[in-house]
Amino acid sequence: MYAYLKGKIDRKTHEGVEVDVNGVGYLIFVPLSTYSKLPDGDGAPVKLFTHLHVRDDAIDLYGFLTLDEKRLFEMLLSVTGVGRKVALAVLSGLTPDKFRKAIMGNDVQALSSISGIGKKTAQRIVLEIKGKLGEDAEIERILGEEEAPLRDSDVVQALMKLGCTASQAKNAVRKARGATPEGATVEEQIKIALKFV
Repeated sequence: MYAYLKGKIDRKTHEGVEVDVNGVGYLIFVPLSTYSKLPDGDGAPVKLFTHLHVRDDAIDLYGFLTLDEKRLFEMLLSVTGVGRKVALAVLSGLTPDKFRKAIMGNDVQALSSISGIGKKTAQRIVLEIKGKLGEDAEIERILGEEEAPLRDSDVVQALMKLGCTASQAKNAVRKARGATPEGATVEEQIKIALKFV
């Protein structure tokens, strides 16, 4: 629902950070990796990529300085038995690069060394996320760019989920670029790309 929030830091707390966005204060839970990089001092400008989590008794916002951290957080939430606190703990204990290295190297010990993560949970994280990280790497390779644009990778991923092969999705996205109006949403880009499959 919220892609990001841009405002001024009202204060940093033990729970996270309070951000003032045009007079509305948002409490945003953040991992230590983000918290430690936030500017000190009230009124400092900040932009956080956000994940909205809705439950019966609360609506919580989680924030990250990079889209990479946000994606990894959401991947972690997709793992059976991993909740928001554990996902934040993982991103607080490991940088995104070290996390990827642990997953791709089946390093259960690196994950289980994080407070709140036992060996079985660490094994489950490795098992369930390894394929997703491989899929992300494949999408970036397909697009032929070191850092694939977020929208292109989202469109390629959506086409692959709809049954396209990797090469079909790549070609469709490349062909659709010329036919896509500037400012088109991801959904509109997917519809246009489907015409080129």
